[in-house]
Amino acid sequence: MKKTYHGSCECEKVRIEATFDLAAGTFKCNCRMCTKSRFWGAVVDPSEFKILSGEDDLSVYWNRPEHHFCKTCGTKVFGRGPGPDGKVMVVVSLPVLDDLDPRELSQAPVMYFDGRHDRFDRQAEFTAHL
Repeated sequence: MKKTYHGSCECEKVRIEATFDLAAGTFKCNCRMCTKSRFWGAVVDPSEFKILSGEDDLSVYWNRPEHHFCKTCGTKVFGRGPGPDGKVMVVVSLPVLDDLDPRELSQAPVMYFDGRHDRFDRQAEFTAHL
């Protein structure tokens, strides 16, 4: 079931809203960016994602997709880019969601992608560290 979540970066300059179904799945990836930032995300339809405040406080690092960080505190808030079907998708960093109950998050399915080898169609060989 879809639910609307609200989130922010550490310094709270950037605030977002995202509506999605956590039970539909989350993901972790073994690419350099995701591994180094310990990223855990969920895909959100762009029409159900809003930057509520702080858009000017975001910095963008492009690395397929764009990674959006708070300029002040460095928190990675979301990513945006083409999905497997070529359409734009938004990926929200789950740890920034302020009203996401940890019990609910612990029950969410997790998919693991082999982004290190640009193979997003299969699971990484080793995932325990993710």
